[in-house]
Amino acid sequence: MERHDSLVAAPKKPLKTIADAINSVSADAKTDKFWADLAKPADMSIVKFREAQAAASPEEAAEHRETGLMLLRHLSSQLDSASQAGLFKNEARMCKIILDMLEANAELTMDSPLSHVAAHMHAAQTEGVEARKHNEGSLVGQQARVDAIAAALKPFTFSQTQDDAEMTVTIKVPAATRSSDVRVKVTRETLLVSVAGHTLQPHVIDGNLLHAVDASAADWHLEGQGESRELVLDLEKASGGLDWSRGLLVLGK
Repeated sequence: MERHDSLVAAPKKPLKTIADAINSVSADAKTDKFWADLAKPADMSIVKFREAQAAASPEEAAEHRETGLMLLRHLSSQLDSASQAGLFKNEARMCKIILDMLEANAELTMDSPLSHVAAHMHAAQTEGVEARKHNEGSLVGQQARVDAIAAALKPFTFSQTQDDAEMTVTIKVPAATRSSDVRVKVTRETLLVSVAGHTLQPHVIDGNLLHAVDASAADWHLEGQGESRELVLDLEKASGGLDWSRGLLVLGK
């Protein structure tokens, strides 16, 4: 199937702001089931930059902005990988430019006109390296933030063995999570999980299962306390002999 990069073809809506450009990348990713997960860091980065603008203190604003930048770095890396396969080439270039601009100039926001991005191009080229060093901090702190973002983007672990019918999905949840905060819907072919207060909203998991399960046998419970609080979901394969080694969900959904 032929696909078209949204930043090459004439967009349906004019791209006026930085948020417009990132939303365009997100919308284009969602049209390709194999790359749909690219939309998550794009959408979440906009949310974090909005939270930075609404923050009650400079410290809180800086924290939200840095998280937004981390998400855009992750997005840029994934787009770069896709571009090497011949996809999202123009989105990758646009994301890289926007990321460089946002890192170089702390006054740029999601509402900044794209013309401002061009205006700050020269400043980014001369100051970008130092700004990036300042934003990233120590290697230890940077790795911790990378790990936190990675955990947010892949919020569950999945375990199963070829010979057993039972499978387990484990999701790290906020420390104060109660049973009333959890919503789980399992059908033969789909899984939807929502947790109030979780980083990922509205759903922590919303996808098509790799193979069919016995929905009537599904069950879940909470265990652990504080930082170790987890939601444990027990699933049962509908039929044996199928290979689940590729994971729980169909890629891209």
